[in-house]
Amino acid sequence: MTISKQDRGYGRLVVDFVNPETTDEVGLKYFQNIQKVFGFTSGFMDKAKVQFPTFDNFNNLMNDVEKQCFQLILKKINIELEIMAAIPGVFLYYDIYSKKIRIEESVTPHSRDGLCIGKTDHKEKIISIKKLKEMIEKGRADAGYKLKKTDALKNLPILEKMSEKILAHKGISKERYYEILKYEEYYRNLNIEHWKIQNTQKILKKLLNDIIQGNSLSDSKILKKILLKYNQIPKAKVIISNEGTIQDSSPFSEDFFIDRKNRSVYEYTSQVYDWPISYCLVEYLRDQRNIEYLKKCGQCGCFFIAKDPRRQFCNEPNNCKKIHFNKYRTKRMKEVYRNPSSDKFKINYI
Repeated sequence: MTISKQDRGYGRLVVDFVNPETTDEVGLKYFQNIQKVFGFTSGFMDKAKVQFPTFDNFNNLMNDVEKQCFQLILKKINIELEIMAAIPGVFLYYDIYSKKIRIEESVTPHSRDGLCIGKTDHKEKIISIKKLKEMIEKGRADAGYKLKKTDALKNLPILEKMSEKILAHKGISKERYYEILKYEEYYRNLNIEHWKIQNTQKILKKLLNDIIQGNSLSDSKILKKILLKYNQIPKAKVIISNEGTIQDSSPFSEDFFIDRKNRSVYEYTSQVYDWPISYCLVEYLRDQRNIEYLKKCGQCGCFFIAKDPRRQFCNEPNNCKKIHFNKYRTKRMKEVYRNPSSDKFKINYI
């Protein structure tokens, strides 16, 4: 029995997700395999490269001084979030140039019984640090807010000092500062997506090790969770192909991977990584005979889909088989020819 080309593609997508070292590499390789497995157009990968956020691309957006400034901006944002916890606001931003605080408050009218009687209204106002301090001090007095108020008051002078540090960076204009400030959202979404990739890698690696070691699939909690995700995938439609045959359509379209506008980063990463990976893994495991083609290289430790179930070393251009046996041969030669107790001992053996 030979593994089918389709099943090999499914398996390759899963093992290629686990093997690369950096999440940048994982993501790009993933979209390459998605293109192959689901037969997308040649332009799909070009679009995916533009849409997929990488740390390499992000680092190229700024020079070293600007990167230092950006790290201070991240710290400033964290301080603003801690201060915001002590006031009835949904947004707080301190402008380092005007030295003013912009606050957005949400106000919902309630009846005396505490029931909501109208729509929530969002109001924005610009105030000074001094005024903000007064707001915090006059805020709620219940025990749960006392610590938040104390922390917020401590953070106000820290916020001002952090802003001064940002202003002290030479070579960054006011216009450039506001551009760098906008990178925060990109950076936050970048980290969320790459955390998702890294976490999925760990889960898949454990599952693949369990499968290779011969552990029962029926006892696998990981596989059961993957099956739940698999069953969330919208069912494929039955269509007539150009050749006149009746077949299932692809469960995913190109836009499913490319379009990020109408989904939050959490929704996008949950669907775009969980669903296709679950689909490919389950489809691969449907035929139990495919399991014997799933291997872990005896030299480099990478997972791979073998052409022959007897194969023990990966097919990548790492020369793993040659390296492994060269190491074994060298070790064997030293043990035999450098061992004084051996009949084949040679004193001049190098």
